[in-house]
Amino acid sequence: MRASVHICIIFRTKLFSGATFDDDARTNTSVALFDIAIPGTLPVLNKAAVMKGITAGLLLNCTIPERCQFVRKHYFYADMPAGYQITQQNHPIAYSGFFEYYVHCNDEASVL
Repeated sequence: MRASVHICIIFRTKLFSGATFDDDARTNTSVALFDIAIPGTLPVLNKAAVMKGITAGLLLNCTIPERCQFVRKHYFYADMPAGYQITQQNHPIAYSGFFEYYVHCNDEASVL
């Protein structure tokens, strides 16, 4: 069986800006200039988040490539002022992992 797994790693700052991330904050109060697409602002990658992503990949027995790549995926949505989303569509931090889990059937454990 195959599945695509997306992991949410919780941090106090966003992945590409230094703005704090707080679910309890009022709307539009935890933003940096990059978040609101001010011309000339550039993303700054949260290195700790990448390291946690690699750790999660290792825990899931993933292949960790020497190089990963973030790219822009262009969209037009009213709530996306930059007009693009940053993604790892082709060169992710980790891929092809697996994990074992047990299912109890008829008093016997089976590995899936």
